[in-house]
Amino acid sequence: METRQTKPSSGQTAILRRSNDSRSDEVLISAELIRLAEARQASSGLSEASLEIYSQELSSRFRLDDIRAGLHVLALTRREDGDTAFPDVGTVLAAVREAVRERHAARTAEAKRMRDDAEERHRKEHPEEYVHVSAIIGNFLKNKGIEVIPPAKPKSAFCEHCNGVDLNALRAQDLRALADFIEKRDGTEGQNDGKTGGKHGPQANHETQADQHAG
Repeated sequence: METRQTKPSSGQTAILRRSNDSRSDEVLISAELIRLAEARQASSGLSEASLEIYSQELSSRFRLDDIRAGLHVLALTRREDGDTAFPDVGTVLAAVREAVRERHAARTAEAKRMRDDAEERHRKEHPEEYVHVSAIIGNFLKNKGIEVIPPAKPKSAFCEHCNGVDLNALRAQDLRALADFIEKRDGTEGQNDGKTGGKHGPQANHETQADQHAG
């Protein structure tokens, strides 16, 4: 039985010629380009000069694993009407750039997942280090002289008349009303301080009593 020997394509011949070249990355990239040409039925039109251009552009810009990923996507992409059998340089570069973006996105997502997992483990192991936001708001309100009311006592989250706040029921609009109330009240107190010469608190009361006795 006779066997027929197939003649290597021009691109495959170029790979053989360059296999002894010291530029190993370009040789590997050329091999990936040959696979892409075979997948898109364009191997007969891929010349040695084309391989040189494509491999140099790719090797100077990207990592080998990104090049492989981008070319793999192109190999599986269906050709549209008007597309050349083998993609032009711009299309190849764009595909590899997309592979780079996807790798970076995956790495960022994995890093975030690992940080979240570490944070969750730390939270469970050291709950004493974490303070609920309601406690922070509660301390701020107490410093402003506003009572933190137990749940279900007031009719609404913030009661201006009873000067109390239910932290569990606060909504965005309640926070706005609360901030306006504090600003208005602080402004009123500032005006009263101005009328009394800027003195307030125990010192002002003591001086008032002294004036009354002197009179």
